[in-house]
Amino acid sequence: MGVDTKTWALALVGTARHEFTTLIARIPLDQRNTVGMLKQWSSKDELAHLAYWIEVFAHNIQACHKGQSLIDTRDYLAMNDKAWQTRKDWAWADIETNLSGVLANVEQQIKELSNEDLTEPQRLTLEADRKSPRPLVRSLIYEVIDHPLHHFMGISKRLGDKAQTNAMLKRMLQVMSVPGTSKWSATTRNTIKRYAA
Repeated sequence: MGVDTKTWALALVGTARHEFTTLIARIPLDQRNTVGMLKQWSSKDELAHLAYWIEVFAHNIQACHKGQSLIDTRDYLAMNDKAWQTRKDWAWADIETNLSGVLANVEQQIKELSNEDLTEPQRLTLEADRKSPRPLVRSLIYEVIDHPLHHFMGISKRLGDKAQTNAMLKRMLQVMSVPGTSKWSATTRNTIKRYAA
């Protein structure tokens, strides 16, 4: 029997939520309101950045499902800069609330989809280039695992606790190693293993 992609997709969001919560708890209070610079973000900036992109992703799932216009993400560098300017002065509590809300929104969007919506490229692709669509589950992996992982590693390096970082990588590897998901998860598993090496 094959894996239920929808169940696994919800597990990915649950893992992301857990890792965000765990990482946030590791960040000292005196670092939580530090504002970085446009090209040198603080931990707060990085979390706000991730919440922004998960928010965009949740919006685009809903828009695609309803046949509405998607937010065009091709100029993502300019979007990053604008989001930083908008969110750099947000309070830590507001970032946590935003992050929790956008993850809940993604989870709700997934609950309303079928396995076919998640796995068939032509159903709900969020790609700007419709000639080379990829399945929604691949976009989900990027937004809630791959992209956060990159920033988590940067924050973890600043925090300097290798044991907790390795525990995070082990948990992420576990959810990415569910039998029957290799065609979606192989690249991410390899990335996690490289970070763990």
